[in-house]
Amino acid sequence: MDTIFSLIFWKTTPWLSQISALLTIIAIPYAFLRLVVYRAKHKISFQPEETYHQATLLDHPLKPQSLWLQLMVKNKGFEISKNAEAYISEIWKKENNKSFCKLKDFRAPVKLKWSHEAAILPIDILPKHARRLDVCFICEGENILHLMSQGFPSGTIKNEIVYGEYIFEIIVVSENSLRPARFLLNVEWDGKWKSIIGKPYIKNFTFTKKPTRSFVLYN
Repeated sequence: MDTIFSLIFWKTTPWLSQISALLTIIAIPYAFLRLVVYRAKHKISFQPEETYHQATLLDHPLKPQSLWLQLMVKNKGFEISKNAEAYISEIWKKENNKSFCKLKDFRAPVKLKWSHEAAILPIDILPKHARRLDVCFICEGENILHLMSQGFPSGTIKNEIVYGEYIFEIIVVSENSLRPARFLLNVEWDGKWKSIIGKPYIKNFTFTKKPTRSFVLYN
C-alpha cells in the first residue's frame, strides 16, 4: 500500500482523497502546537526593582508601614492562562548547624494571593503578560514574617513565622498549563525594619534526611 509520502500515491489517488490526506498532514502539527506549544506556560521570577513593595497596611489596627516580597509570574504561552493559582508547597528554615530543615507546624500546600486582588482567588493571565504574586510581608514595629496565605481558626495553616532564613518552594498552576511552574525563593530577615532580603535560591542544598537536590529541577 502506497503512503501519502510517495509519488505514486498522489498520481493514482482521487483528488478528494488527496485533500483528505493533506488535511491530515496539516492537522497533526497543528494538534501538537495546540496541545504543547500554544498552551499557557508560566515563568516565575524575582525582580528586586519590581517586586519589593512598601505600603501602609490599612486593615491593621495601627496602620503601620509594610514591606512586601512579591514574585512576577509571566504567561509565556500563546493563550490565556485560565484560573491560575499559586501555592507555597514547602518551607525550609536554616538551623544553627547551617542545614535547612522543613518548618515545623507548616501544613503544605497553602494558597497565595495575587497582588491587587481583594481575596485569595484564581485569576486569568493574558498571553505574554505578567502578574505580581504576594508571598510575604513585614510590618514596621513587628518581628513577624507574614505569609500571604489564608489562615483558619483551627490552626491548620501557619501563616505567621519568626524571622530567620527560609527557602519557599512556590508552585503556579492553571487549568490549561502544560505543567506546574516551580521556583525556590530564598528569604533572609534579621527582624529589623526594611532589612528583609529576597532572592532566587540557585545552590545545591541538603535537607534533613533528604538527598541533595539541584535548582535545575525547578527551572
